[in-house]
Amino acid sequence: MDRALIVGFGDKDLGANTSTTQTVRNVDDQEIALPVVMDRQGSVVGIAVASSAARTAGDATFEVYINGVATGLTVTLDGTKTQYASDSQAAGLDTFDADDRIDVRFSTVGFGPASADVEVVVTIQYD
Repeated sequence: MDRALIVGFGDKDLGANTSTTQTVRNVDDQEIALPVVMDRQGSVVGIAVASSAARTAGDATFEVYINGVATGLTVTLDGTKTQYASDSQAAGLDTFDADDRIDVRFSTVGFGPASADVEVVVTIQYD
């Protein structure tokens, strides 16, 4: 059971009200909405988010996507988990093949502070 972390998904200044916005990755000092291409088959088994500032209002929800399709695996910064949050699931629920693309997208509703920066980590398990 090989597991790996995909790091580098993030966003600067989340914004108070956004709708399904793809996180960015830093490539040559430029922020680009770029997925990660998988090298072999496996499953998405976890997601975690860290924010530069604790949530003061609203919520921000982050979801893993495979080939542009929402997986349903989400994590939310809200009144309970204000700065750090994670979730996991069993292998085999959200699977990918070699050359499939994984990215993370987020939505905010009345989220504050709108200037918060985040990094999201996705955990995968190879078959």
